[in-house]
Amino acid sequence: MLFNKSEVKASLKSDARYVSILRDPTSLLYSAYTYFRWRERFNYSSFEDFVIRTKSTKQIDPLIISFKNLMMFDFGLHPKNYEDDAIVDSKIAEIESTFDLIMIRDGEYFKQSLILLKNLMHWTVVDVAVVAINKMVIHCC
Repeated sequence: MLFNKSEVKASLKSDARYVSILRDPTSLLYSAYTYFRWRERFNYSSFEDFVIRTKSTKQIDPLIISFKNLMMFDFGLHPKNYEDDAIVDSKIAEIESTFDLIMIRDGEYFKQSLILLKNLMHWTVVDVAVVAINKMVIHCC
């Protein structure tokens, strides 16, 4: 879902808590690279080749452009603005003022994020218990 504050706000109660989750950008990009089979689709020799050849966003597939900063895309930043520092800074300020918690999915930060979520929502430890299944191990970089 692309986050649209006004649409989300209209569908929630006024006391709703806003929570999102981020993950390591490199592992996210690698995951997209393998899932969408960009190596085969665009004839890249490796993930490193993909990163080097797509450094410029001028003439690459629009799907790949959105994945150059997928998390900001999900927060509603259009790819044409990825390199505009003022617009990016404004979007970050909007995110910081909107969300009560931004969780981090990777490593030990995820466990810490669950504790912060538990505290924010006044839940118990049982409410945030997690069982890892189908976990992908990435050895890319």
